[in-house]
Amino acid sequence: MKSSLKINTPSFCSRLWLVGCAAASFCLPLRAEPFNAARFGLPLPEGNGVMWEDPREVHKVVVHFAGAVPAPEKVRLEYWGSPWPEQNLPKDREPGGGSVGWMELGNWYTYEWRAADAEAKAEGNTVTFTFRPVNAKEFPKLKNYPAAFRYTLKLRVASEATLPKIEQIEAFTDSTLESRSVIVAWKSAAADKSSAELFNGALKSTQNTSSRSSRLKLMVAVNPDPNSFDRTLVTVRNGQRVFTFAVDDLKQGALFLPHAGVAVLPEGDTRDYAAVAAAQKGAGAKTLYDRVGEMPEQTWHSAWEGMPPKKSHIYLPLGLDSGRQRFRLDADGTVRFRSNDPYLERRAGKETPRFALEPAPVRFHFQPPLVPVLRTIEEACLPIGLTVWETNGVRISQTALATELSGARADGPVPAADTFTVFLAKFVFTNITGSPQTAVLPLTYQSGDSLKPLRSDESGVLWLGDNVRGQVLADKAPAAEAEALSWTWTLAPGESKTVIVKIPYIVLTEKSEQAALAALDFAKEQREIAGYWRRRLNESARLITPEPMLNEFYRAHAGHLLINCEGDPDSAGRRFARVGSFVYGAYGNESCMMVVDLDRRGYHKEAQECLDAWLHYQGTAALPGDFSTKKGVLYGAGGVEEGGYNQHHGWILWMMGEHYRFTRDDAWLQSAAPGVLAGADWIINETKRTANRHELERGLLPAGSLEDVGDW
Repeated sequence: MKSSLKINTPSFCSRLWLVGCAAASFCLPLRAEPFNAARFGLPLPEGNGVMWEDPREVHKVVVHFAGAVPAPEKVRLEYWGSPWPEQNLPKDREPGGGSVGWMELGNWYTYEWRAADAEAKAEGNTVTFTFRPVNAKEFPKLKNYPAAFRYTLKLRVASEATLPKIEQIEAFTDSTLESRSVIVAWKSAAADKSSAELFNGALKSTQNTSSRSSRLKLMVAVNPDPNSFDRTLVTVRNGQRVFTFAVDDLKQGALFLPHAGVAVLPEGDTRDYAAVAAAQKGAGAKTLYDRVGEMPEQTWHSAWEGMPPKKSHIYLPLGLDSGRQRFRLDADGTVRFRSNDPYLERRAGKETPRFALEPAPVRFHFQPPLVPVLRTIEEACLPIGLTVWETNGVRISQTALATELSGARADGPVPAADTFTVFLAKFVFTNITGSPQTAVLPLTYQSGDSLKPLRSDESGVLWLGDNVRGQVLADKAPAAEAEALSWTWTLAPGESKTVIVKIPYIVLTEKSEQAALAALDFAKEQREIAGYWRRRLNESARLITPEPMLNEFYRAHAGHLLINCEGDPDSAGRRFARVGSFVYGAYGNESCMMVVDLDRRGYHKEAQECLDAWLHYQGTAALPGDFSTKKGVLYGAGGVEEGGYNQHHGWILWMMGEHYRFTRDDAWLQSAAPGVLAGADWIINETKRTANRHELERGLLPAGSLEDVGDW
């Protein structure tokens, strides 16, 4: 049912034929006046309020009733909640930094109505509301924010008693309407029926100054607040040519739009289109596309050298193909793990009962923070870390990898998702000077928030109570110092010492597991793991360019994909494409970017395993939004799903089509068809629910959370 509430929409006043029109008498006077934002809103379906697409800073509200005005104390003004006022934009500057992109300003759906602390005054058939400071009663904890306005997307009038019909609502912000004139200069003669429409403003009159130009007299919103949404936009239609400009942009001079064959000039600039075009050409000014096109072709080396250096060295993830137990190897040699527990606990495997034996996360630290002099991976593509540091005349090299507790095989199958995994590292200390030097390997173990002591036996086994936490193979026993173990050598010139470190992902409680750890030989595991990954990477497509680093990076990325697409412990035929090795789950849209990369490389089986996981868990997780059901939704991933992006569903459907396009696998398509159809039906049924809604929603999916920003 359509509302009869009048919000004084500006359509008749802000749209005016530019040719032969003399309707200026309908429009606003010359003097500056308060800006009524309600004229540019939408009426609430109930007929008792107004809403906007963008939040407005409302300072005063005037409600016009058709009948006798109710007693002011019987009427209350309500505004729609949002992160404001706890989160508020500055009024003197535009906020900077990437955090602005994640700032929520509010939405029409996920908040509640708030009763405004306002003073109401009745006069004639109107009630006027002005606001008391928001921190007086509503938010008393906000000591330094006495805002005498409300920042909101919706307003409504409410009462416990029956109210007379509301004829009109005015909502005044701190903006004012002021008179401006602009010149629209065309390259060729304007169409017979050109028009202009204003948002947050009004068109007073128009004057044809020539066959190719017109003067528009406008009333525009003015506000020194750079974050105000009261900015005036003018949309001009000239035949098939349509463009919109912000009046504020004319402060910097004329706007030149050659693609539309038009220039827009501020009052006082009497040039025509040709003069503006000539001035643009004479000044040598060029578009961004022109400037980019004239630049020399970029090379890999110049692009690489032109990048600012990273603020810190990124970690290297180490794990098994489809494995869930991953180690984070930092640039200083520290290894961290068990930051992954929440994901693993959602899909319990054989490792999860052991988590109770030590608090997470876990960290092994080996030396003071050092900056590497060399850091790479084996063969520039295999997930085996190679790092070199130099300190006090000693060169320290570390070779690190992840392997199976039972030992790896170069020709072995893809391990089970919950295979017990071990971090192996070889440290080599070498005296690179001509005099004796001291080499030290300190080791500290942290579980949860605190350092804890480990006991080393004669075999180098590290004991945590009655369970094994690792093993260090060295030619001498360590010294125990509080929570640290330390190995120290005096090295002659050119002399080296080698230490092998073994750290299982979980504490080992069984003698068979402890024996398996002791049996792991570093050289053999390095050889077998390198062979395994070399074989698996050979299955991928290859990038061939004149730049070896690009080729190596592309090849190395395949291993990262296979590690991050972790298996489902309930089935060897399903994988979850987690978009981060440690702190991110399966975000459908980004996961599909991984899956399509698998398909493009030729890993069709692995890509199918990721798609089959979504099909298996289809309908188990709802998307945050105004939806009627989760039946058919492609998002759930056994509890590993994350983000709640409404776009996940469409991405996953698209990826299923891409997988068939790559593989032409009719048998798979037949098995996937019921899920694909259910996903399509969900879209069809949900869009039907918006068929009778206003134009911003009609025919689209209901509102929901599209991506990171929580606003619907």
